[in-house]
Amino acid sequence: MLLRRVLGFLALALLAPPALALAQGGGTLRGRVSDAATGTPLAGVQVRVEGTTFGAQTGTDGTYTIVGVPTGSRSVSTRRVGYAP
Repeated sequence: MLLRRVLGFLALALLAPPALALAQGGGTLRGRVSDAATGTPLAGVQVRVEGTTFGAQTGTDGTYTIVGVPTGSRSVSTRRVGYAP
C-alpha cells in the first residue's frame, strides 16, 4: 500500500513539470537601463512589469531579461536608490 502511494507520487512528480512549463507561455522582455544625462549603463536597477509578479535586476552592463511575461501591451517600472522611479 505504501509502495503504491510512493510510486503514484513519483509518477505525478515526473509528469507535472512539463505540464507546468507548457502552461506558462508568455514572452521575453529584454532591455537596457542607462542614466538619462550621461548614457552610462546602470547596474542594480529593479525592473518590474506592472500588474504582474514578473521582474528582474539589471546586470553590470545595465541589461535585463524577464522571461514568461504575459503577451500584450505592458508597462515597465524601474527603481534604484538615488534615482526617481
